[in-house]
Formats: sequence, structure tokens, C-alpha cells
Amino acid sequence: MGRLAALEFYSGIGGMHCALKLAAPTATVLDAFDINHSANRCYEHNFHETPKQVDIEHMTAVQLDVYAADLWLLAPPCQPFTRQGAQRGAQDNRSRSFLSLLEQVPAMRQPPSYMLLENVVGFETSDMHGLLQQCLAGAGYHIVEFILSPLQYGIPYSRRRYFCLASKQAFPVTLPAGAQPCLCTPALLLQLLEQQADMQTLTAAAQQAMASHVSHVQSISEYLWGTPPGQQQQREHEAQPQQQLQQERHTQIQQEQQLKQHG
Repeated sequence: MGRLAALEFYSGIGGMHCALKLAAPTATVLDAFDINHSANRCYEHNFHETPKQVDIEHMTAVQLDVYAADLWLLAPPCQPFTRQGAQRGAQDNRSRSFLSLLEQVPAMRQPPSYMLLENVVGFETSDMHGLLQQCLAGAGYHIVEFILSPLQYGIPYSRRRYFCLASKQAFPVTLPAGAQPCLCTPALLLQLLEQQADMQTLTAAAQQAMASHVSHVQSISEYLWGTPPGQQQQREHEAQPQQQLQQERHTQIQQEQQLKQHG
């Protein structure tokens, strides 16, 4: 595959755009769409490109076909699915644009080869999730789903998110039965990357960064659930000189303050 050409729906301030450029630096975002003026101004500041301030609900298959995009990035409104909300799902008015967008896919002459959707945990148990699966399967897509936390990748932020990756080509890795949506591990994602021929647009640096996440996960596991006693003692021993220096510096500052008061 050559350079990925993407469309970014519900673009916000450009989180998906940023992730795409990190994963595939040669990829291009053909256009971004968001109805929020403030978010669009921030997006423009970040990427020097202005999203189209349009209502996605009124976009047609003919308009979408013009782009001939390889990839759709989607982050539809999460309020209909949050655990603290009313959880009205597809019945929520804020879901109408996403429903309309899904309805356009079967009518397109050149639908995207890939889709990546992100939303809150709770989407996977909503009626919208069933409609999404029905639409994608009916349009000939293969689907894998993940519930991921930034902690799995060395980022100190524990909030989990739902991700759906759809492809016109079958995925080379078979997930365990009943594991969708699943809590995916970095090792499984690395396996997907190594075996998926169409992911060759990833740079060597990006693949090395992915590989390094596995060691980060181990470090975070130690932080959250404890370090083996031998390692803990070694770290305490290594930390003693630094602690001694800090104590000496603290004593020196106190002495200087006392001299100023009596001077």
C-alpha cells in the first residue's frame, strides 16, 4: 500500500490526526469535519488546516465518494453512551449524525478500505454497537474491537477507551473466541503489526516505539502492584546517595536562612 489518505470525522482538536501522523508519517488527512467552531480553531492552530464546519448528518454518499479515502477516522459524540449519562444510545439526538454516516457506507461506490472508531467504554454494550456491527458486516468489513488503557503504553492515564478497527481485508490474527470486545495487550497489537502486510507504512521508529511499550507496561505493573523484594531493596540502596545529598542541601538552606535572620 502507498500513502494512506484519510478523512477525519468529529475531528475535535485533532487527536486522531496526531495519532495517524505518529503511526504513519507519510499519511495525509484529506479533510476533517466538526461542527464545533472552538474545536476547529484549535485544530487549525495545531495543524494549520481548517476543518469543514458542517453537519455530518447531511453528508451524502456522492460527496464522500469524491474523496476516495483509504481510511476513515471516527470519534462520534460519546454522551449517548457514557455511564453517567442517560445511555439512550441510538435514540439520543446526538447519535443521528453517526447513524446517517453509517447509512451512507453501503451506498458508496468507493467506501474506505479501513475505519478506526474511538468512543467511551459503554459504547460496546449499547444498541449503537449492534447497528455499527450490522452495517460494517453488511458492507463487507472484517472487525476487531479493543478496550484499551493508556497505562498499557506507558502513559500515566488510566481511563479506558473502546476502539473498533474495520478492514476490507481479513485480519491475519485470530482473537480468542468470545474476546470481542476484549482487553487487548501490547503483545497482541505487535503481532497484528508484524503480520499485517498493509501496515508497512509504519516507520521503523514507530515499530521500535511500539516494542518499547511492552517494557513500559512491566514498569507500570510494578508501580501499581508492587516490586519484587530483591529489586525493591536494590532500588532503595541505589537511592540512598541521592537522599543523602538532598538532606545535606536541605540542612544547608536552613543554615543560610538562620544566618540571614541573625544578620
